[in-house]
Amino acid sequence: MKYRLIYWIFFFTITTNLIAQTKGIRFDRENIDFGEVKEWLNNQAVFTFTNNTSAAIRVLPIRAAFDLEVRYPRELIQPGQSAKIVAIYYTDRSEFFLRKFPIYFSHAAEPTVLKIEGKIMSLHKDAFIACPNTTEPKKEEVNKDLILNVQIIDDETSLPVKNSNVSFAISSKEIYSFKTDVIGAFQASNMVNTNSSRAPVVMRPM
Repeated sequence: MKYRLIYWIFFFTITTNLIAQTKGIRFDRENIDFGEVKEWLNNQAVFTFTNNTSAAIRVLPIRAAFDLEVRYPRELIQPGQSAKIVAIYYTDRSEFFLRKFPIYFSHAAEPTVLKIEGKIMSLHKDAFIACPNTTEPKKEEVNKDLILNVQIIDDETSLPVKNSNVSFAISSKEIYSFKTDVIGAFQASNMVNTNSSRAPVVMRPM
């Protein structure tokens, strides 16, 4: 029975290694334990992997999370070439953490799951408490200097509505009035923002 148990352990070990090798990616390690950290300063966990396939591969895009940023190579990884995956953990408290995250490659359906862990005793005064790449981007100011070209068309006759008074209600407090010219058109500025100031807008009143 003892020999049979040793045999099965040996067989399982060989099978596991073969399954890992079929992915064609070899990591130097899949787990990084920081241990106890007196002052956490968003320490970087660096994983190195090697492309053991016969073709160039790519790391698929990884979206940053609120508590985790994963930096990875954007370029193709050639056969035999090595590259690095860098993981950075963010938190606002002293805690024990264990964070797993998958790394997908262009040639394989199954990911390689990496893990980082540690015990944070306190936070450094310069530590980030959230991933900077997940913060809400600054909203662009609305450009109100664009000119909107409008032409009023009669829905029944499909002819321009000449010399007519037109009002736009952007809100209950923003009402703009214009008068069409001989071709039923007018220009509106400082009213709305649009991606194009040259294309005419055809209005069909009810």
